[in-house]
Amino acid sequence: MKKNTQISGQTILSTIKTMSALSAVAEKVLRDHGIKEVDPDRYYPFEIRRQIHQATLDRFGEIALIYFGFNTLSNYPAWQEMMTKFVKEEREKGSAGDPDHELGVLEKYLRYVEEKANEAFSSGILNGSGDYGYKLFKIDDNCWEKHITNTSQISHWGFTLGTENNNFLTLLSDVWHHKIDFQKEKSEEGPDWCRFVMRHTFSLRPEPTVAEQNVMEEKVKINETLIVSVMEDAENQKSIVENQKEELQAVSKSLAKYLPPQIHEAVFAGRIDTQITARRKKLSIFFSDIKNFTATAEGLQPEDLTKYLN
Repeated sequence: MKKNTQISGQTILSTIKTMSALSAVAEKVLRDHGIKEVDPDRYYPFEIRRQIHQATLDRFGEIALIYFGFNTLSNYPAWQEMMTKFVKEEREKGSAGDPDHELGVLEKYLRYVEEKANEAFSSGILNGSGDYGYKLFKIDDNCWEKHITNTSQISHWGFTLGTENNNFLTLLSDVWHHKIDFQKEKSEEGPDWCRFVMRHTFSLRPEPTVAEQNVMEEKVKINETLIVSVMEDAENQKSIVENQKEELQAVSKSLAKYLPPQIHEAVFAGRIDTQITARRKKLSIFFSDIKNFTATAEGLQPEDLTKYLN
């Protein structure tokens, strides 16, 4: 019997932490799975993370996934420290700003990320059917393709793009311009895996810049776009609530024709439990008849009789 694909609790926690600004989305998905608290040392169904990303995409669009991916690096300080140290040591082996030396540092960095990312993937996913991890393909000195296989799905490409973008800006943007193109036509997915193909193109800057400033500028740009999306969603949610209110008022008005006023008011004020249960009460029942009803009804059309009775 095939075991279900699972991902580490740490991966889910990272997703939730990154989504803290929109935590209600993640909390609902966890409640649907009966999870009150995520244990970083346990493994969980991979669908949880997919569903969190899909719920986010449905409400706020691709920019929200780019935002979450861009901020994921902050949840892995050990990774950032390791990569920063590697780049620093490699640059110190040659002349800063020398094109040939910087190209060499770039290639070594990309190969090092491939190695370390594959180590992380090997412990982060259990029982999956995909060939999970990184595969790096050199197109030319300034162009590389990354094939990243994880438990996501193609429509969630924004998260991976955001993660890749922040990694580069943090570590290499002081010397390099960088462009990422998501190759959707080359990307593939299966029941529990997705292979994103990202093409990275690099060009040396004429003058060095400050990487921290580049990260901040990109973060501000992403945040501003996300704010617009969140405001649009708030307006949509407001419209939905207004429509539901109007529908409820229409139902209330219809039911008022068939319920005694005091019962109608109590039901819509929430003072009466509408659950069907057995109750014992002392009641007074009044039976009455309408004088000459039979003769009157025989002489009326059904529509006229309805108006007569109401």
